[in-house]
Amino acid sequence: MAYNPPVIKALLSFFILAFSLHALAKQKVCKDIIIHGDEIELTDTEKKLVCGDKKLEAYKDIPSYQAGFYMTGFLQSRGYLEPTFENEGEILHVHVGKKTFVKFVKVISEVEAEQNFVKHEVLRLFDRKLLTTSTLNSIEADAHSIVRQRGYPCSKVKSEVNAKTGEVTILLERMAYFPFGEVAREKVEGLNDNALDRFYPFRPEDTFNEDLLTLTEKRLARAEVVSGTYFLENCSEDLKSFSMEQKFITGPPRTIRFGAGASTEVGPMARIKWSNNRSGSMASLLSASLQASFRSQSLIFLSDSFLWHSKPRQSLLSSAEVTRESQFEYEQILYRAKSHMKWTQDAGRHQGVYTLGPTYETGNYSTSETTRTKTLTTG
Repeated sequence: MAYNPPVIKALLSFFILAFSLHALAKQKVCKDIIIHGDEIELTDTEKKLVCGDKKLEAYKDIPSYQAGFYMTGFLQSRGYLEPTFENEGEILHVHVGKKTFVKFVKVISEVEAEQNFVKHEVLRLFDRKLLTTSTLNSIEADAHSIVRQRGYPCSKVKSEVNAKTGEVTILLERMAYFPFGEVAREKVEGLNDNALDRFYPFRPEDTFNEDLLTLTEKRLARAEVVSGTYFLENCSEDLKSFSMEQKFITGPPRTIRFGAGASTEVGPMARIKWSNNRSGSMASLLSASLQASFRSQSLIFLSDSFLWHSKPRQSLLSSAEVTRESQFEYEQILYRAKSHMKWTQDAGRHQGVYTLGPTYETGNYSTSETTRTKTLTTG
């Protein structure tokens, strides 16, 4: 393609003109407010707050300073961190400026070893993201979570933004390192003090990590041993001591669930389950469930017994099951019983459950003639 200076000059002039027109773009929000720059879509509620609402006496007339205050918040939530305002008579001119993106992160802390780690993690999560008020809140929350995962339960996080450069400065304060320590647990009536030890993924000497507190809460709620639990933390003002308490919402340990339904394959169905999730002084589990339809029925008894007070992670897992299934061509009846030694092992956020013991199964399968089966497994 031949070099043509007049054509290139014309194209440059066109782009410069288009850019200038974009920069001078005006958007009339209402008779008293004109926005200059990028087009901003305000919600109906936002328009009422800056333009007023003639139907409501309190919002009939909005002063320009109040409209400017609201507009600042609306624009900053969209990434325009440095809007400017000017009044021309009764008209408020709003210059939105440019959007700001996260480009640099600076971390200031009295613990130098944590500065680079927090900086790397925040940049990994937020690099080049639009910098809005919600983004800044997320940066502070994530930075706080990072240091609380690394042994600093008393930490405080503040942040500042340079809208021109896109630099976020994170200030980490009250950075004192602590292990979990002994947790002062609320006494649950009828339970041994160590009955719930199997749900805790940490020991007193382990580095404090708030994620492991959340994991403990979820394990207890998922097992339905208690209705809920939460931790209370206490940091001394001089940061020389740290302690925790744990509270329980016990609720009744016994529950009954039932349901009914229908299927085009098996017809009407019914199900009922009874369970006691806090049986005995070691919070053992007892349950029984019955499920029935025209074609299949099953009855299951389950016991997870924590018998050894000095070994809260070990139990005897026993179950008995009777199942009958009937089709047009055959009928099958199954009896199954097992008694397994069970123990759990925690390693950080991973929990392993192991069982070993005999399982006995017998039954019969009937068609034109009956066939009996027996099986014994040991692990």
